[in-house]
Amino acid sequence: MAGVLLGNHVLGLIDSSNPVLMSFAEIGVVFLIFHVGLEVRVKDLFGVGRTAVLVGALGAVFPPFDGSGDHAASGAHAC
Repeated sequence: MAGVLLGNHVLGLIDSSNPVLMSFAEIGVVFLIFHVGLEVRVKDLFGVGRTAVLVGALGAVFPPFDGSGDHAASGAHAC
């Protein structure tokens, strides 16, 4: 929430065009993902394996069809 409030869209206190700031933000995301990876146990992954594979597959397959449906519903025509 803090990022949304301080960023360009609400208060505008943080300039997202600053490359140094964006580099630190990307490093922060890498550390966050690394920390989450340390907390996940392999036993837990096997316990939700089938569900995780299903959600991952649907998350990769469904969005393009959803977008094309929205495109067709809006009456827009492909070039």
